[in-house]
Amino acid sequence: MLWVGLLGLAQIADLVTTEVDRLAGGVETNQFAAFVLMVGGAGLFLVLKLMVVAGMAVAVLIALRYRRNHPGERAERCLDIVARTLQGSVVLLTVTAVGNAHVAAQIAASASGAN
Repeated sequence: MLWVGLLGLAQIADLVTTEVDRLAGGVETNQFAAFVLMVGGAGLFLVLKLMVVAGMAVAVLIALRYRRNHPGERAERCLDIVARTLQGSVVLLTVTAVGNAHVAAQIAASASGAN
């Protein structure tokens, strides 16, 4: 469940850095995220991100229960797939948040250089 918590933090970091960029004049390049932000703003974006975290938590719990009830190679493989998917998601979202922070720094540098 540590990784589920990290996924939650990575989702929040992505949301915050996306909003900082947008408030500074940046444009969301992910078409799905841009649509969600246009339709429902940051609130809907947050709800969807939290639903992803909740869904992943449920997947982890299901995989753990399956392993407990049906020990063996298949159960281990199932849990491994869920774990690797979760870890990959955390890494990708962290990279995205760092990229967003870089964009914010570029916007700030550009704005201060123009003054």
